[in-house]
Amino acid sequence: MKTTFRLSSKKDNSNRQEVLLTLMPHRMVNGKKQVITMRAKSGIYIDPYYFDIKHGINTEKKKRDETKETYAYHCEQSAKMGRLTSYIQTRLEDADRNSMDSKWLANIVDEFKNPNKQDIAKVKTIYDIAKEYLSRDTLSEGTVKQYKATFRTLFRYENFIQATKNKCFKIDINTITSKDLDSFREYIRNESKYNASHPQLYKKIISEYPTFMQISETQNKPILNRIGNNALFHKLNYLKIFWLWLIKQEYTDNNPFLRFEMGSVHYGTPYALTMEEVSKIAYKPMPTKTLDKYKDFFVFQCLVGCRVSDLARFTPDNIVPIGNGEYNIIYTPYKTRREGKQDSTGNAGLTETHWAIINKYAGKDKHDRLFPNIDKDLYDIALKKIFAIAGITRKVKLHDSISGEEVWKPINEIASSHLARRTYITTLVNNGFDIHAVCSSTGHADGSPAVARYYTYSNATIRQMSSCVRLEKKQDDTETAKPKTPTEQTLQFAD
Repeated sequence: MKTTFRLSSKKDNSNRQEVLLTLMPHRMVNGKKQVITMRAKSGIYIDPYYFDIKHGINTEKKKRDETKETYAYHCEQSAKMGRLTSYIQTRLEDADRNSMDSKWLANIVDEFKNPNKQDIAKVKTIYDIAKEYLSRDTLSEGTVKQYKATFRTLFRYENFIQATKNKCFKIDINTITSKDLDSFREYIRNESKYNASHPQLYKKIISEYPTFMQISETQNKPILNRIGNNALFHKLNYLKIFWLWLIKQEYTDNNPFLRFEMGSVHYGTPYALTMEEVSKIAYKPMPTKTLDKYKDFFVFQCLVGCRVSDLARFTPDNIVPIGNGEYNIIYTPYKTRREGKQDSTGNAGLTETHWAIINKYAGKDKHDRLFPNIDKDLYDIALKKIFAIAGITRKVKLHDSISGEEVWKPINEIASSHLARRTYITTLVNNGFDIHAVCSSTGHADGSPAVARYYTYSNATIRQMSSCVRLEKKQDDTETAKPKTPTEQTLQFAD
């Protein structure tokens, strides 16, 4: 809902002018949108210096000679204006738009100013709406976890600014700007420094998290590590998706992301295992049953290309006969199903190796799943040990999103279950399967750009490409001499 502000020409005894409100909701008349223009007095008086046509009051531009008392007054009025606009928005949600006019708006403002006249409905904060957003069943558990982390960061930002820079500062969905988003991004980049210099403040802020975004005591310690550009981008992107939902649900028509440069993600060079390395892991005895179990699960993933969320949900029903005594494992990816995205299907043929692993764990899960008790966190921890035991410790090149530099790390130190999916895709691509065929097997949407992040071409494939772009020999020329190797050239020069 767009709200604009203007100043009354009349002044009070303190030479302050009243802020006037203009709202322009719409209603449907004969199937067409009709804009309703409503105007009302806010009852809030300010120095014209602090007036802002978009927000009503802007206390960021403090007068140099302003007294503390006068500035505090305007901060209070700014907060009051935020509460008033939020209250109006709350009342608009349940109102009959056919009965809306300037008199209706004036009555709502009067209710706000005189709460004894009528009980005021609870004004929703951004965190109240965030709780509603996360309660939808279309979001996966992992996605909800990422959103909560984003909202916790926003909550810390808001409270940190209030405590250190502007006690009037408030995240208001109707007034937040692209400038505020720039400030939020800069805050995230420096939050670890702020935490180090204000440990008690952060301890207090974290203890005041709204209930829905609280985390366990062990996680609740104010230890905020510096994050890289990729993680920063994803936080902002989660917030942007939430904002588009706010606009769609008509909580606001303010979109601060329109003029905000999001930046981009740098994924670095993809890395994967070779099938020789997968075989080495598969046939290496493990010292414990837990490591042996997760070794089997990882090998199965490498041969199917599924996510761990799908591996944990496979049942005998996913094994489908395709004729001639052969079977495929067919499934709808959990991630796309929960998030309501384009319908897609994962499909991979089963070989003797698949069956050996399936039969090894048959009947061991009380929920009739193919593979019992998969703990994602324990899985990734186990893989690092499994890789080291199997001797898979070669170094791979990574992009450090904090420093922006390329770094080399042993692959066993960064091993995770998702490496199996990358290995499957890379193996198929390097064996000549086009990307559309690969997508049909992994459950990606056809031509998904995400697939390009998963694979890298082998040196042999690159050599094959080079053989396709050679020049034809001239028919009237003798055979072109083979270029000398560096060694041959050195020997010739030595003579």
